[in-house]
Amino acid sequence: GSSDASSVHMKSLEQKMAIFNVSSDSPLYKDVKTMASQLADCSEQLAAREKDVLSKDELIRQYESEIKTMREQVSTLYKDHIEQQKQEAADAAATATATAADGGTKASPKKSCKESSADNDTANDTEQLQLLK
Repeated sequence: GSSDASSVHMKSLEQKMAIFNVSSDSPLYKDVKTMASQLADCSEQLAAREKDVLSKDELIRQYESEIKTMREQVSTLYKDHIEQQKQEAADAAATATATAADGGTKASPKKSCKESSADNDTANDTEQLQLLK
């Protein structure tokens, strides 16, 4: 892997230094060799960090997608809940109207506490749904 690349790079460096008649004992050769080695190490570290960043970026995209799906599901649940509350309130009103038409023996024309509470719940749910959008 990286040691193979380093050894190939060092051989190439040695060949280039030989072209310029720089001996392997000279301080210039040693400095260039040290810097080339440091550059190779930095390149390897940079490649590792870039790979790490890419994997984290992919993870972030995955989480954002999951959050979007969850928001859509919550919105759908709120809509379904609101519709259910409206239907229950309509059913209760129809039952109360039918009972009142029968002579009022089964229910009073006033809304029960449960029906009033259901109307309030529906209004609150509608507000919550608007906040999600």
